[in-house]
Amino acid sequence: MSAAAHYLQALAIVALLAGVVLGVRRLGGASAQARENIGGCGNCGGCERNAPTPPAEDS
Repeated sequence: MSAAAHYLQALAIVALLAGVVLGVRRLGGASAQARENIGGCGNCGGCERNAPTPPAEDS
């Protein structure tokens, strides 16, 4: 194989891997799994925004 053919083959492999990664992120598989790993339900990720704030402590 020539150098150009090796370059094109490597470029095709990188493009394929990037497509797989972007496809998984778009479907929400990676982000939902990450939220479940840190204790969230994995549904929307907005629970922290809607939670009441703890009272401030006086020092």
